[in-house]
Amino acid sequence: MIDIDFRSFGLDDIQSENLKENLQQYLNHQTDSNFYALYNSFPHPIKRDVEQFEAALTPLPDIGVNYAPIDDILYSLICNYQRTPSKKLYWNTVDFLTKIIKYEDDVGVHTHKGAAYYNMGRYELKHAKFEDGLLKIHLSLKEDHLKHRGQDNFPRTPSFQLITLDRSLQDSAVLSIVRFIENQFLGSHSFDDFYSNFLDIPSTISSNYMEWLDHICFFTSRMYKLNRYFKIRSDYFNSTLGELTLASIIGDICLLIESTCKLKLRGSLSNNATLYNIYIKLCNDIYLWNTERGINADFEESQLENTLIHVLNNNYRSNDPIHNSFLLTYGLRNKVLHNINSLNLIRTKFVEIIKKQMEFFIDFVINH
Repeated sequence: MIDIDFRSFGLDDIQSENLKENLQQYLNHQTDSNFYALYNSFPHPIKRDVEQFEAALTPLPDIGVNYAPIDDILYSLICNYQRTPSKKLYWNTVDFLTKIIKYEDDVGVHTHKGAAYYNMGRYELKHAKFEDGLLKIHLSLKEDHLKHRGQDNFPRTPSFQLITLDRSLQDSAVLSIVRFIENQFLGSHSFDDFYSNFLDIPSTISSNYMEWLDHICFFTSRMYKLNRYFKIRSDYFNSTLGELTLASIIGDICLLIESTCKLKLRGSLSNNATLYNIYIKLCNDIYLWNTERGINADFEESQLENTLIHVLNNNYRSNDPIHNSFLLTYGLRNKVLHNINSLNLIRTKFVEIIKKQMEFFIDFVINH
């Protein structure tokens, strides 16, 4: 017998008893008709309303995802949920999502699938399927977002904690990336300072939580990639595709730095500010560097090796490590990474380049 009082989740006596009866019928017989009867036992928001909510540029009032806890309970009972991700739970969840998505399409409603996506994602992350895992974790966060009430920020669900690298989640994937960031990029800075200034809400980079989330998602996904790439032998990238792959993620870090600067400096930059405009602002008002000219010429392919030697030794036009770090991103972004070009030098200096780029990023988000 099902011993759950669904009235505690907002159902009345009749709805609660009907739901328990239909749940027992499904667990006993597991037919499609039993499945549909089960999910028809309590209200769900209309799918069209959910799509309009997701498309809105500003938060909307509650759209009626009031029974999400019941959806989570049903998922856990149907799939035999267990806290530790397992192969059996993973494939049970795949089958469950196939059924529930078909039900949504047929009936025109939205059910809460946050727990299902989260457990799939955790299993894939555990087995080093990082891209697939992160996609599922972000789907889980999207589901949790629908439980907002008015102007509330994202609820601190496990998916939110995983994406923001919240160590209190005690998740092995999160702790692995935190250690990677600490060991490779933070230097004398603490992870707590980095977390509170960048990863957590409210973040110093933007008060707009959707803009903030865009940057956190971008950053976290690149950290998973870098953690993997740093462990792979350099000669495994010794091919055209390998060199292009590494150049691509260097370009991603350039983009991360440029976009984060635009957010933090928005009040003093025009809407169409370039990386040069950002550099002038940093020189004049933030770091008080001497403004350097003619940087692009030093990042021509014929000059790149010599320029990298000076940048990585902190004596390219300046002895300030943070200035050298920004100039590296500036030169790579403006000159090297506008074209598809496999460069052996990028491969052989890949780890050093990334670590040097991140010096400015870490200092900027924590100290400015």
